[in-house]
Amino acid sequence: MNDQMKRQIGGVARKDVATLREDSTVRQTLDDIRAHGVAERIVYFYVVDSEGLLLGVVPTRRLLTAPLDQRLSDVMIRRVVTIPEDATVLEAHELLARHKFLALPVV
Repeated sequence: MNDQMKRQIGGVARKDVATLREDSTVRQTLDDIRAHGVAERIVYFYVVDSEGLLLGVVPTRRLLTAPLDQRLSDVMIRRVVTIPEDATVLEAHELLARHKFLALPVV
């Protein structure tokens, strides 16, 4: 195994994630995204509570197709697969492949 695959994921993970508030509606969320912009190539939005704790994930397609008055807490996927920041790049790769995800939240 090469040295890159042994590196901890916390050191290479992107920090510019898009988080959304669970009590927002889809309309409020889309308005906020339009007003403030988001990082490039966002595939998943992470839903957090008022203290910033991860509660769920909303794939972009689900957000764009949900009724505008629906709460994110009703749209989000509550069972979130996460990876600890001390996991290796190899472990992250294996988890991504196993679940066929494009990204994972590092906690």
